[in-house]
Amino acid sequence: MDNLTPYLEAMAAQPGDTVGWLAEQRHAALNRFKVQGWPSKKLEAWRYADLRPLARTSFVGRDDHVDEQYAHDLVAGLPAQRGDRLVFVAGQLMPALSSLGGTAVRALSSALADNPDRLKDRLVTGPSAPSSIADLNAALMREGVVIDVAPTDSPEPIEIVHIAVPGVAPSGAHIRHLFRLAPDTTATIRERFLGEGDHWLNLVMQCELGKSSTLDLVSETRREGGIQTWEGEVTLGADARFNHFVLHAGGASLRTALTVNVEGEGAHAELAGVQLGRGTDVHDIRTQLNHKVLGATSNQSFKAVVDDRAASSFQGKVVVARDAQKTDAQQSSRNLLLKRTAEANTKPELEIYADDVQCAHGATVGELDKDALFYLMSRGLTPTAARSLLIEAFVADVIDEITDEHVRAQITDVAANWMHAALEGGER
Repeated sequence: MDNLTPYLEAMAAQPGDTVGWLAEQRHAALNRFKVQGWPSKKLEAWRYADLRPLARTSFVGRDDHVDEQYAHDLVAGLPAQRGDRLVFVAGQLMPALSSLGGTAVRALSSALADNPDRLKDRLVTGPSAPSSIADLNAALMREGVVIDVAPTDSPEPIEIVHIAVPGVAPSGAHIRHLFRLAPDTTATIRERFLGEGDHWLNLVMQCELGKSSTLDLVSETRREGGIQTWEGEVTLGADARFNHFVLHAGGASLRTALTVNVEGEGAHAELAGVQLGRGTDVHDIRTQLNHKVLGATSNQSFKAVVDDRAASSFQGKVVVARDAQKTDAQQSSRNLLLKRTAEANTKPELEIYADDVQCAHGATVGELDKDALFYLMSRGLTPTAARSLLIEAFVADVIDEITDEHVRAQITDVAANWMHAALEGGER
């Protein structure tokens, strides 16, 4: 793949940074991007991702003629938010649609303007194993969210909303999130991806959890069209707990890649997700759990429902270091094909160097149970209602992993609406 020139020109056209270390970081990242180019499907990590939109279209710059009313209507249709909410439209922060009440949450642009050196250690370090997509993010990012949770902060949920809007030309946004929880703190973050249009959102998230802290992160995508790449890295301190739920229910091309570094004894990572694809959607989820210390645990449970000519994939890798004795790591990938033309790829992996561990993985790909369908229809259900009930039951146990009951109920409704529309051939 080529098509690099527009992005190099976009970097050159951006206003210069007044902070020396930030300018140096951008140029170093851009040089790495020049050398690596776009990720190739020859790389195992990108084997199932759909990179064709990046090859065909230059997603550069931003659309300065965003439809604010379109975004306003989408936000107005969301459930009431109990805590802070930041809204980004085509990568631009919209203060009029956002609400901030505390000191724990700030826009990245504001934090950089006030005291950039406070973020230096996190931005310069970046992800431990960045892809060329993450390097492009480091070169072009201007906005994002900085969350620093202290023991005195309110436990109310934090919501981040990204809205893609139909534009006259393809646009792109490179967003960087920096999350940090102090020891003995708890936070809930919900990130929504909504809207439609020929827009590429390239997001990189870095997160640090202190001793005995807990983060519940829910990432929900219901946008249409365009391309979305989300790369995250989380580091867990002793006895920390990280719960992450991913919902893919739209979008032409969606990729979520998460690395979790378990560096504190007694820490736990709970990763779960549901992929709902139809039409020609391409959904890709990749995880890597790096168990580095004694006595930590992790569990992964992902399910996919794929219709029409859509394709889903899950690649989950668990690496257990030699010193990570007593590790308990489980992972499961279950996939349901609604049509023979759909595609589901699953590749769980274990790489174990310790000898006193409990690690297991399982994967299945199948169709709806015909006997169960016949039984439900014999009890008076229509074929559509019977299929819908079986699919809802298939994904229910994964959605139940969401700890916040309000979020869990909303995600359940989103999944149910998607299934009903898919089975009836209507709008998503």
